[in-house]
Amino acid sequence: APTGLLGVAPTTYDGTDGSITGTTTLMEYKLSTDSTYTAVTATEITGLAAGTYNVRYAVTTGFNAGTDAVVVVAVGPNAAQLAPTGLLGVAPTTYDGTDGKITGTTTLMEYKLASAADSTYLACAATETTVPEAGNYVVRIAAKTGFNASPTAAVTVAAYVAPTMVSSAAELNAVRNNLDGNYIQTADIDLSGYSNWVSIGTMGSPFKGNYNGNGYSISNLVINNVSNGYMGLFGSSLNANFQNIMLKNINVSGWSNIGGLIGYNEGSDITNCSIGGIVTGSGYRIGGLVGFSKDSVIKNSNATCNVTAVNGDVGGLIGILYGSSSIVDSYATGNIIGLSNIGGLVGQIYNGNITNITECYSTGLVTGSGINEYYAGGLIGLANGGTVISSSYATGNVSGNNGVGGLVGQATKIVNCYSLGNVTGSGQRIGGLAGQNGGTIENCFSAGPVIAPNADEYSSGGLIGFYDSSYGILNSYYDTETSGFSSNDKGFARTTLQMKKGTENSQLDAYGIASVTGDYIYTGWDSSIWHFGTASEYPTFN
Repeated sequence: APTGLLGVAPTTYDGTDGSITGTTTLMEYKLSTDSTYTAVTATEITGLAAGTYNVRYAVTTGFNAGTDAVVVVAVGPNAAQLAPTGLLGVAPTTYDGTDGKITGTTTLMEYKLASAADSTYLACAATETTVPEAGNYVVRIAAKTGFNASPTAAVTVAAYVAPTMVSSAAELNAVRNNLDGNYIQTADIDLSGYSNWVSIGTMGSPFKGNYNGNGYSISNLVINNVSNGYMGLFGSSLNANFQNIMLKNINVSGWSNIGGLIGYNEGSDITNCSIGGIVTGSGYRIGGLVGFSKDSVIKNSNATCNVTAVNGDVGGLIGILYGSSSIVDSYATGNIIGLSNIGGLVGQIYNGNITNITECYSTGLVTGSGINEYYAGGLIGLANGGTVISSSYATGNVSGNNGVGGLVGQATKIVNCYSLGNVTGSGQRIGGLAGQNGGTIENCFSAGPVIAPNADEYSSGGLIGFYDSSYGILNSYYDTETSGFSSNDKGFARTTLQMKKGTENSQLDAYGIASVTGDYIYTGWDSSIWHFGTASEYPTFN
């Protein structure tokens, strides 16, 4: 048997760069579990995973194969992992509360109080982890096969701080003196004593606290500064929380990043907030609620503002939505005027991540004022990236130049949505639901008139104006009689009677009568989402 052989471990746990040294070309080797030997070609065997190997002298003229020498190539060392990032501590909601949180966690992580022994690490939950008390914590990515536990990241879950009560205009104005504070409103507030309100928080010093309007109103907010941006009741916010705020009879006018509640928002959650009045901008990113919103969650909120901008990214609720964000169960009813990227709810969604718009609607008029400009939609002007629009609708009339749609000017994925408003476009890419698609359209319909005098058949349609055929149109319909468009390859054409008298997977003739030879409609639509209408109405949401 060979002698002087040495196994060398791979450089990582599951590596394949292990070796056996001391060999010659007269030898052959195999894994002990294999049946076939491989010839040795050099003074070492390389490219080996960890394991037990047999090495022997090969058969030569006049000699049988030698006896096996057993060589162990040991397991390589565990690899390192980087410490987690993006973690944030959230204080409990009461003095002795046990609902403090660490956000940004995953199930691959574990945590403990910084002062506790290593043996006390506990598994983290997905997205956020509730901790039993305020304090200093450390979080790491747990050890796993082939990997050591990562270095720790320190996270402080602050102690509960009783909210500061806000009951007057002066006390609201004083919020700017502690931008990290926790506030609760305890009375209706009238800001008519402030002829030109100075927004709370700036880009350099944003509001980072919590403001709970508690269902009380803030009325008569006036801002008039067309040469400056980042304005609203709050000018700028970062990882803040806004709840139960009701702004009434506002009149906000500025340059760019203008909103009734917040001019520029990053990472903040907005829940159950409402805005009513007028918002005007001479620049970009103008919204009834928020001008620019990044990486944020907006729930159960609404705007009844008329929003007007000289330039683009204009929306009834949000001017521009950026990053990983969502808007849920929210609506806008005001009229919207802007140059480009204008929508009844959101002007533009710009991101490379997943953004969800679900259970939302808009009812106002949307008017694109630009010549040769693009994208006006009843709900969304332009939606890029991984945006998914679902269970939402628009009923207002939409007009513009290019890329005009009853629901969206252009969007990626649209599921279970509809539009009913008139659509008018003087240029190209004009459609009842979407001016053009950038993704799949599934289980949708449109029923408004489509007026596109300058667009050819490839750039206009009852459902979609310009159709990118690399994406599918699945079980989606448009009304041939109201839209003015007959059958084409951009969605299924149906008569008004068929559209109004359909049920899930029904088969109707042109007069809406059940028929074994009629056209199918609403195939595969979910009856838990849709109510399929009557002889006098189109489908609606349950």
